[in-house]
Amino acid sequence: MNTMMRKAWLGILLVPMLAGCALKLPQIDRPALASQAVIPAHPIAVNSNELFAARAVATSGRPATGSIYARSRRLLAADHADGANAAKCAALAAAHPALTRDVPMRKDAIVVLSGGGAHGTFGAGLLLGLQDVGALPEEAQIVTGISTGALQATFVFLARQPVPADRTYGWLNPGALAVHALPGAIGASPPVPGHSSLEDLALAYAIHDEAEIAHLTVPGSSGLLTKGLTLIEQGALADLTPLRTRLRDLISPDTIAQIALQGCAQRALLIGAADYDDGNGYALDLTRLALSAFDRDGQAVGMDAVRDAYVAAMIASSSVPVQTLPVQLRFAVIGEAGQSVHQHMFIDGGAKVGVFVPDRTDARAVTLLVNTSLATSPADPANPPVATAKWDVASFLDRIVEDILETQIYNLSVGLVQDRVDLAQGQLHMAYLSNHDDNTATGTLGPAPADHVYAANGTRQTCTAWQAVDVSVPNPPQQYFPDYMACLIDYGRSRGQQQQWNLILPAAK
Repeated sequence: MNTMMRKAWLGILLVPMLAGCALKLPQIDRPALASQAVIPAHPIAVNSNELFAARAVATSGRPATGSIYARSRRLLAADHADGANAAKCAALAAAHPALTRDVPMRKDAIVVLSGGGAHGTFGAGLLLGLQDVGALPEEAQIVTGISTGALQATFVFLARQPVPADRTYGWLNPGALAVHALPGAIGASPPVPGHSSLEDLALAYAIHDEAEIAHLTVPGSSGLLTKGLTLIEQGALADLTPLRTRLRDLISPDTIAQIALQGCAQRALLIGAADYDDGNGYALDLTRLALSAFDRDGQAVGMDAVRDAYVAAMIASSSVPVQTLPVQLRFAVIGEAGQSVHQHMFIDGGAKVGVFVPDRTDARAVTLLVNTSLATSPADPANPPVATAKWDVASFLDRIVEDILETQIYNLSVGLVQDRVDLAQGQLHMAYLSNHDDNTATGTLGPAPADHVYAANGTRQTCTAWQAVDVSVPNPPQQYFPDYMACLIDYGRSRGQQQQWNLILPAAK
């Protein structure tokens, strides 16, 4: 749990204690609707019970919850065969010849991207490193993302496509370390805006100050009671307006057109978010959303609304409760009888699953990128064998919510993905934020992430030391640590350049 959340929980607990048990919490208005555009969505089954129950009622006109992948493929094929969509696709291709590059697609390949908050910098770096050495995963038909993985998914989906010329980079701070130095293991050049979508992704994580990503409702130095009262009155301790601005500049009209054209090629881009109102998880279909921005003649209709909805979906999937407000979206469940439009509040998809792969049996080339460690740390990292003698409420909540519950969700989700790979005829490549080599009994993949040495601005030190620099300033960051994040991008890039996968199944012989 980051500093912001820990202090918020303590503040929440202090307020009723000071005010008396009869305290009635104020009611908070729902956030404004992000966009009038309707996002097509598929329910996500998070366990076998949900999967079987959904299949049992599929004949009633409701969708089979667990068949996202197969259903997406059928729907995309039907869209392509439909006269209106075929005409739309032909018109789009004719109008935007510079937006596509002919890349062979592997229909049984999928790329799966997890949540992980600021640790998404690791994944962004790893993908950049794979690109450096020409080792990107094969062009997958489906890309899925949750939370920070949802922020990454668009750029991974377009990794081999030309970069749209209408993306803008006014948000890029030249003071960010990664803008100047990101050598990885082979002395590579820093990323260049507009050179590739994966370089744009790395730069999107490159910040000089936390305020470039999130506006804190109260300063980090504020007391616990102030934080608690703010949270109770406003519903969150920060807002992601700066991140929304950054993403909208990158999700340009031509980027929407490019996503739509990939939909015409029967590819699909799905990001997961949790629905506060009905309690379900949904895979928001960004490919179909992008296609809805154009009419039969390939002319943009409602482009602004679609861009707003697209970016809002990315933000929703990353909106951690307490830290930021939920996002209100309009969506329609694909295949649902009547195709009703719902207007619900969405929160971080990681509340339901850490990663997701649609239910299918022919996934034979799966790339699984986990932007966290998958490890439960000891209660006292400095003294692991010793039982805790004393504890406080903040550390207790930290332990329960992040170390135990969140790690369990991610491990269960990763296990489900691994179980759905056809290992008899295919392969799984998995990387996560650890130097543990699961391909061997005791091996490691170089230094631990915290011990990775990153050289920038004439200083060469570990990620732990870079984070110490972050917290040494007045009003230190609460969630996004700029120099530490730059170091993790470099760590990921180094891992990618060396093609260091934590796990390959079946193991190479």
